[in-house]
This record gives sequence, C-alpha cells and structure tokens, in this order.
Amino acid sequence: MTAAIRRVTDPEDPARGGFVDLYRTAFGGPPYHEEHTAELVVRDVWRPHVTHCLVLAEADSRVVGFGCVVPLLECPNPGLRAFLRGQTPLGPTMAELVYMSEMAVDTSQRGKGLGTALVRARARWAHHHGFTHFIVRTASSGSSAGLYQRLGAQVAPFVQHLAQDTTRSPTRRFLWGPVAPLVE
Repeated sequence: MTAAIRRVTDPEDPARGGFVDLYRTAFGGPPYHEEHTAELVVRDVWRPHVTHCLVLAEADSRVVGFGCVVPLLECPNPGLRAFLRGQTPLGPTMAELVYMSEMAVDTSQRGKGLGTALVRARARWAHHHGFTHFIVRTASSGSSAGLYQRLGAQVAPFVQHLAQDTTRSPTRRFLWGPVAPLVE
C-alpha cells in the first residue's frame, strides 16, 4: 500500500475525522501521553493549520500520516511564540521562520519514508511562500528529532519545560535549519 501525500485546503475536508483520530492516537501514546478531545483537535490544530499548510498521507482512503506548518509569527500557540522571543536568536528573524508544528505517522506505516515525505511537503510550501528557515519542537525522547537531524536540522541551544499536568513528556527540545535543502 503506497500512501499519497496531499495538502488540505478545505476546513470541511472529509478526511478531518481520520486526522483527528490519528492525532489523538499519536499524541495520546508515548512519549506524550496527552489527552485531547476531538473538538479541541479541530479547533486548535485542524482549523488554524488548514489556512496555512496541513498535509495528509492517505492509503486506502485512510489517514496514515499528517504534518502541519505555519509562519512562526502566526503560530496558534501564543505561549510558544513568547517563549521563542526570549531565547538566544538562531540567526533568521522570526518573520523568516516557519514552525513545523505537528507531525505523526501511523505506527503501521513507519519506516516507509512517510515522515520524510511529510517534512519535504511542508518545506516546499514554506519555500514557495518565501520562508528561509524552519523550527520544530519535539519531545526530548521523541523519534522525530532523529528524522529532522538526518535531514540537516541543528539542535537549538535551548529547551522548553511545560507544565507536567498536561503531558508526561514536559521537556521539549527545538531543532532548526534552512528550508531549501529539504525541498526536493
């Protein structure tokens, strides 16, 4: 089964339910163990990203992966923007950065290159819209950090500590790099 990657532009896209299910499964398990209602995922993740860039990987009419990206200055998480403003500058300005905010691949589809395809699809959108660099936040024990590093990302010189009542993985690390090398 080969997955097709596509960008979602319609907030009422019929794949929304599959996205919500995969989001809740992916972030409900290790390393995050977070609980999200379907309504929260639609309100705080689906809708803000559809207006920018939300890509899906679909196989046999089922959502098996997704990735989101927004201009950092328009990130729907104001706490993240405030945190980054207080950190050592990485080089690019906040206006030059996109935030690769969410990504997940169904466990049955891992190891097939979908994560790389989702990163590259988001990078193409960012490049097309004039962004030069990206930043991503991940759990300190998450596997996505390795993917981004294999694609050339650098570890940022700061970490963020979240409230432990929202996640079992409260330490987040950041990776960043230029968008152009990710575009194929």
